Amino acid sequence: DAYNAPIKLKSDIALDLSGVTITAIPNDKIWHSIVWINGVNNVTIINGLIRGDRDAHLTSTAPEAGGGGGGLYIRDSSNITVTGTVVSAGFADGILIMNGNHIRIEHVVADRNRRQGISIINGDDMLVHNSQFSNNGGTPPGNGIDIECDLDSEVVSNVTIDSNAFYGNAGSGVGVGSPGAYSNIHITNNSFDMKTQPIWTGGNAGSLGTP
Repeated sequence: DAYNAPIKLKSDIALDLSGVTITAIPNDKIWHSIVWINGVNNVTIINGLIRGDRDAHLTSTAPEAGGGGGGLYIRDSSNITVTGTVVSAGFADGILIMNGNHIRIEHVVADRNRRQGISIINGDDMLVHNSQFSNNGGTPPGNGIDIECDLDSEVVSNVTIDSNAFYGNAGSGVGVGSPGAYSNIHITNNSFDMKTQPIWTGGNAGSLGTP
């Protein structure tokens, strides 16, 4: 039950989902997330499939319906690693990070999520490496990865997006900027299908590494 009873992880835990599929019960809520990592430290998620209710949602999935949350929700947390996990068919983001520190996303597949593969809103020291962001989109902006603060007072800094594959996304492969402040964002060694803009920058995005 991604709205009333999401899976909430405690600090200092490794959740091994090898061979496991976690599927959201269809609901009619605009904002919900299946797994919560909220206000904790030192958490690792290994393997598994986290599947949202995009295809069975009980109210409109039209673009104008919006939507928030995600398959995996990381907020006010540090030292978080997600490795080998598939996050698909989320009503909004595959992974939503709000105010995270020292986050590692590696060997992850984010596919067919209705908003972004990953959204990063306010945070420092993040690595997204050797992962796949495919076929995301359905409500704007529909990026593979969206680095976008909600407020002018927020900051995203020290982010490396390296050796990932981006294809079939409705928006850009990676979008960075506006509002807020951005520093030391490196986007390197990635592959893009070039069917949409590979990298979009706006606002105070600053300089980026070579795609």
